[in-house]
Amino acid sequence: MFRERTPLRSGFPPNANRKSPVANPTAKSMQSERYPVKKSLRASLGLMVGLLMFSVSMFAHHGGSEYDTQNLVTLKGTVTDFIWANPHCQVFLDVKKDDAGKAVNWGIETLAPAVLKRAGWSPETLHPGDQITITIAPSKKGTPIGMIRKVVLPNGKELSGGTIGELPAQ
Repeated sequence: MFRERTPLRSGFPPNANRKSPVANPTAKSMQSERYPVKKSLRASLGLMVGLLMFSVSMFAHHGGSEYDTQNLVTLKGTVTDFIWANPHCQVFLDVKKDDAGKAVNWGIETLAPAVLKRAGWSPETLHPGDQITITIAPSKKGTPIGMIRKVVLPNGKELSGGTIGELPAQ
């Protein structure tokens, strides 16, 4: 005599939330194969999202849209620091607002050291205390930063900020 099970008020039989062992071997293999597919799908999706985030940051970094390339500015000032390092060299320059004003420290980005080297620069081109004249593309936000276009050194020599794809002197 078989007894019928009566469902609980929730509509589920008792112990329905427990996993029962699968008796059918085909069903068991199908059940175990489901999880690796989900894991590989998640891994693939995670990799794609990661690559997308990386590529977006690369385009944002190398866009140059933060500089006003149409309205170049020429500054005269004193070098406070020159950093020769990848991915971009940096020139820091104190520029006086006027005779009575305080100096404003400008951060000026350059291209990569290899590009500057082809344009005639070296790690010894600028030193703290050097008085230089520098032409830059200023920040569109009005902050004291810019991208170098050319510099006139204390000895009067003029160097460009380099160009990508520039060929070495022959």
